[in-house]
Amino acid sequence: MKLDKIVVVCTGNICRSPMAEALLKSYIPNKEIYSAGLDVVNNDLQNQSPVEQAQLTASKYGLDISNHRATQLTTNMVNEMDLILVMTQEQIDQIAIRFPGCAQKTLLIGQWGGVGYIQDPLNQDLVTFEHCFNQLKKAVISWRDKLKAISQ
Repeated sequence: MKLDKIVVVCTGNICRSPMAEALLKSYIPNKEIYSAGLDVVNNDLQNQSPVEQAQLTASKYGLDISNHRATQLTTNMVNEMDLILVMTQEQIDQIAIRFPGCAQKTLLIGQWGGVGYIQDPLNQDLVTFEHCFNQLKKAVISWRDKLKAISQ
């Protein structure tokens, strides 16, 4: 099974998915990793930088997401990807509706290792962002291990 192109998806692509993208690139450098949001256009976030709390949290752990810009998830993008990682079951459901035929390659980023859903930290304090970051890190490490096992 070929899983070389991965997109991680959240709502606005300014908090969770940019942090997750940076973590995935750090832990799985041999894959093409992208991030996008389901409601970037609806929330008028196109080309926005990640929120300050996300940038500060990522920076604390040695990751720079300051050059990231919010991107809307598109049909072309989902069709090109081998794996779509999302934060919640609701996002799995939205992708199944908006992008028919992509449900089978859409999974929770927190599916393994007991992480589960990763709630949106938008408008929360740095402690909440750090908790989100640590959940994402645990999820990414689990995916790294799972992808390594699949490719062997």
